[in-house]
Amino acid sequence: MKKLPKVKIGGHRYSVSYKPNLARNHEAAGMSCANTLEIILDPDGKKSHINEVFWHEVVEQINYLHELDLPHATISTLGSCLQQVLTDNPKVSKEFSRS
Repeated sequence: MKKLPKVKIGGHRYSVSYKPNLARNHEAAGMSCANTLEIILDPDGKKSHINEVFWHEVVEQINYLHELDLPHATISTLGSCLQQVLTDNPKVSKEFSRS
């Protein structure tokens, strides 16, 4: 599998990796941990779903790091919405991510 870039969340650099059968063995398509600074994704499934799970895990870590206490349904909704906006609007995403 290809090496994935790290993602910076709240000043921390998280490694991102794939773990086959994660959903089957842990009943979750993604996991993240602030202690080990890692996001783990199940590579099985459609690319759009994997992307959505990635953004869900990013929101999970923002929620944890900033003690937001967001309900899981809100985290899931934000992950899904982020994935859709960033995927469907690459030019806009690029424009507003410039320094």
